[in-house]
Formats: sequence, C-alpha cells, structure tokens
Amino acid sequence: MWMTWKCAVMDLPFGGAKGGIVVDPKELSEAEKERLTRRFTDELRDTIGPNKDIPAPDMGTDSQTMSWIMDAYSMQEAETLPGVVTGKPRHRRQLRPRGGPGTERRTHRSRSLRLL
Repeated sequence: MWMTWKCAVMDLPFGGAKGGIVVDPKELSEAEKERLTRRFTDELRDTIGPNKDIPAPDMGTDSQTMSWIMDAYSMQEAETLPGVVTGKPRHRRQLRPRGGPGTERRTHRSRSLRLL
C-alpha cells in the first residue's frame, strides 16, 4: 500500500499492484518458466507498459523472468522497450541485475518478514 501512495504522489507508473500465477517455479524447467512467463505477459499486455504499470521482480521471479517479460512485450510492440519492467539484466548477456546492491535479497527478506 505504501508503494502505491508514494508512486501516486510522484506520478510514477510503479503502482505496487500484485499479480501472479499459482505455481512453484522450482518445479518447472527453464523452458517451462519461459513459456509461462511469455504467455502471462501476453495476457497482461493491455495492462502493463512503460507509461501504464511497470512490473518489478517479486517472490519466485528473478532478472531472467523480467527479461522474458520485456522481450515478450517488446516483440508485440515491434521495438525494444526496456522501460516496461524493472529488475532485468543491464545487458542481455549480463547476469547482474539492475538496481542497487542487495535488490534481490530485499525481495526475499520482505517475504521472510511477511511469513513471521
């Protein structure tokens, strides 16, 4: 809720909304995760975008997931739109995610605190 208010006041398209698929990503192969992510992106296509709502990584996702979302969305728009998501690698070949140090750990820490 706090993220929604902060972004609304600053007129930023990071709404703090949540959406997902009920699946254990550890039980899926890399190819299955990619197909699932690309299909999910296709379903969200009218809802997300650089000037609408920008998805960010959360529980069960990583920089690769965000890269697939960006790629699937960009393919439908016929141009590369890196602003459609946050948390993707800086470059396709680079594995280090964007964001400050500990970005991925912060998401997992939030999950741990929520469970307590």
